[in-house]
Amino acid sequence: MRFTFTPESATVLPKVVPSTDASSCIYIGDSYTDDFCGTKGVEMKCVLIDSEQRYLELGEQRVEDLFKIEDRLLINFS
Repeated sequence: MRFTFTPESATVLPKVVPSTDASSCIYIGDSYTDDFCGTKGVEMKCVLIDSEQRYLELGEQRVEDLFKIEDRLLINFS
């Protein structure tokens, strides 16, 4: 089963974590279209797992594998 991020997905967040909005969260996904672009619709930050190195232009907003995600969580996304 594959989860696709949609703007409607972000509406669940305040129900799970009260007083939290999407702009203060980071989504980690592996699909540029479904995950990375989807989060932009709700101003959520995203780190793309880009194992095939197709989106090098994303710079610090991408990692090659999940084991490198910790370093990216410390960056400034502003």
